[in-house]
Amino acid sequence: GGVYQVHAALADSLAHPVTVTLELTPTPHQYVPPLTPMGADVPFGYVVPVVRGRMTGRVSMGGRTVELDGTGYHDHNWGHFRDAAWDWGIVHAGRFSVLYGRFASSADELARQPVLVALFDDKGPRPFVLTGDYAVTWQPGGATPKSIDVGFAAGMDSLGLRIDVGRRFV
Repeated sequence: GGVYQVHAALADSLAHPVTVTLELTPTPHQYVPPLTPMGADVPFGYVVPVVRGRMTGRVSMGGRTVELDGTGYHDHNWGHFRDAAWDWGIVHAGRFSVLYGRFASSADELARQPVLVALFDDKGPRPFVLTGDYAVTWQPGGATPKSIDVGFAAGMDSLGLRIDVGRRFV
């Protein structure tokens, strides 16, 4: 019916029940069809059926339930990922979504790869762009980015994006 549903019932490390119920309703025209990145020497693929959607649901654990209502994202990959390095993200800002990422077989190779950037609005995606104008500033200790800067141009249009990381979830 065009809506992704997730239901899970499991236990935490102390055998307390945890239940999750989520629904993700895609925003029209915001998807990336299945693809195999250019130059890949191992077979793998990637698809983003929901770049942006309305996500609702609840998570219950320890006698407490958290209701969820916000913006969601869904992607899927397949293939061989041993020793793979990913640098991928999504930013939702107003009516815009920016998807960016790169993939390589090592962290050293990843640092030399251009970044694929896609801008989406209510009409769908703009032309995808590969750019080398990409930098990550790390928090002390190197586990969490402090900021991510991306710049790209397509024809007469250009966009600079700075993502300041205020918090992270693991």
